[in-house]
This record gives sequence, C-alpha cells and structure tokens, in this order.
Amino acid sequence: MSRTTISLLLLLATGFAYGQTETPAKAEQMAPVMQDPYQGGWQAEDQTRNANLWGVLVEEQPANNDALLNQYRSERNASLARNSGTIPPADQANLDVLADRIGTVAPNSFEAHLAQFYSQFPAPGAFAELDHAIAKGSDRNELIGPQLMNAVRTSNSSETVRWSKALKSEGNVAADLWKLTDDMLISVEKDAILFTAGEMDAYPAWAKQYADGVRKDVLIVDERLLVDAAYRQQVWTSAGARGAATAAGPAFIGALASATKRPVFLSLALGPDLVKTMRDRLYVTGLAARYSPVLLDNIPTLERNWKAMKKATAAGPLARNYLLPGSILLMHYRAAGDEEKASLLEYELRLLAGKLGATNSLIKTGVLQH
Repeated sequence: MSRTTISLLLLLATGFAYGQTETPAKAEQMAPVMQDPYQGGWQAEDQTRNANLWGVLVEEQPANNDALLNQYRSERNASLARNSGTIPPADQANLDVLADRIGTVAPNSFEAHLAQFYSQFPAPGAFAELDHAIAKGSDRNELIGPQLMNAVRTSNSSETVRWSKALKSEGNVAADLWKLTDDMLISVEKDAILFTAGEMDAYPAWAKQYADGVRKDVLIVDERLLVDAAYRQQVWTSAGARGAATAAGPAFIGALASATKRPVFLSLALGPDLVKTMRDRLYVTGLAARYSPVLLDNIPTLERNWKAMKKATAAGPLARNYLLPGSILLMHYRAAGDEEKASLLEYELRLLAGKLGATNSLIKTGVLQH
C-alpha cells in the first residue's frame, strides 16, 4: 500500500462527533435500550445521551444496579465511538471512577465485577473479574460477547462453539455487521491470519467460523489481547511460526509474518495509530490489507473482491471502510487510463458515499471529482 492510500485510510477513518443534549427531568420512563457496539450502539451522540439518561435515573435511584452499569457501558461505548474504537486515558479515568462507584454501592455484585472487567481490560487480571461476574449472573446476555472472547483467548474449543452459537441466536448483532463480516472474510486468502480490532469485527467473525463453519481456515486474532504473553504464544503456535514469540505491538505482527508461511492480514477496522507504523507494507484487498515486506500487486485481488462484496452500508462506522478499497481501485483505473471502469466505479462510489455521509470527504481527498 502506498503512502497515498494510507493517507486516505487516515482521512476516511470514522470518528463521530461528541453530542451535547439536554437530559429530561425524569428518566425512568425514558430509559434507553442498552446496546453494545456490535449490536448497533455505535453512535457517540446516542450513547452520550443514553449515559445522561441513565445518570438521571441513578440520581433518582442511587441503588439501581442496572442503571449504574448501563451508565458505565453507555459512557464506554460513547468513548469508543468518538475515538475510533479506542478509549483515551482521560475517558478511562472517568470510567474507572464510575466502576469504583458501582463497587461501593453494590460490592461483589454482577454489575460491579462486569464494570471492573471492562475497566481493567485487556490486562489479564480483567478476566478474574469476568469469572466473578459469571458466578453472579451466568445467564446474563451482557456476558455473551466477553465469554466468546475469553473462550478464544484460552483456546477452549467447546466454549468457543457454545458462545459463538449464543452470539448468533441471542447476541442481537446488528444485521449488516454479519454482511460486513462476510465481506471481510472474502478479503483474505486461504489459511490467512487476520488481525482484528475487537468487538465489531472479531466477535461476528468468530461466530461465523464456529457457529456456521465459515472460513475455518482463517486464524482470527483480537489485536487487543496481544498484551497478554500467553495469548501471543497461543497465536504464534497456532500460526505454525518458527522461533519464539516476540513482544506485543506492531513488531509482533511483522515478526509473525516473517516466521510463518501463512499470509498475514489486518482488518481495516484497526485504528490508524497501528496502521501508520507499517504503512509501506500493507496492500488493501477489500475490508482487509495484506501485510508484506515486498511489493505486491494487489489490484487483481482487490478488483475481484470489490465485485463480490455486499457493501453493507448499515454496519455503523465500519461501513465507511468500504470507501478505502473503492477509492484505491478508482485511482488505479484513472492512472491506467481506463475511463470506462473509472466512470462506472466513480458512480458506484458516489452512491456509496452518499449513503454513508462521506461525499464531501471523498471530494476533499480528490477521490470524487465534483
């Protein structure tokens, strides 16, 4: 991938604006439906409003454990949406205060342990809190996603299948995320290793694999968990890599690619900070990018995958990732002087950008010509 295409990726990265809203005097009758990002809770404005509503309800009912936890989760989801899937230190500090408050109001409760799980994540100690939360409320739907991740983290195949099926049947995953997941999986080669960002791309991809039997050849890695040396070793071993596993971060990805015969890909959902560190070694193939230290011609693969993708525009912020492969392909057609293909793709990309509210962004970057 060239520096030009990486610049496009950084410009097109989604970050929703922070929404200021007035909170009603009474929130009990207006308590919102709680959604995690993979369920559709991906709008920062909505999540901030929800956190305010839950906060008013907490003021009215200080011992309402559900309201306390939902206020915490809404604040967390708002931060993730504002910051392209990451939580900055200032927001994390505020979340830690909320988690401690839950622990004070309802010590040793399901809500207190789940809040601590999220506050400590991805440190290994977070999973002790998850175990405590499971002991307090094993049938709670809030645990489906975390238990799936933990099953994969600990290489527990039976539990991975169990929670993959639960995510499919009870997880309320946003419908278009399933379609986007299919598009991500067709973007990688056979026996690929795919590094993912987490809840919105890893969870549905694991469920596709272990509940539906789709693309079982792909090793899906949750990049967030690479802080855990045991998980890094598990990934290293599963990849059939030679030598010893390296430290976390971009160096791990590069070292793994050099130590295994399997092709390595990165989900486009991964944040720009990680992508920037390896921008000259990434080649976009759809909703993923192939890592390679040597020059690759990715255009034939990208062209084939673009035609095959469903282009799920109602998949929240991840839907904007379709703009990058489309833009790269369009610029290639223009550079090659293929006016017919360029014209058809520009029309398609303009329609796609219109649905995603990204027309002005593509005009500013020169992808769309007025």
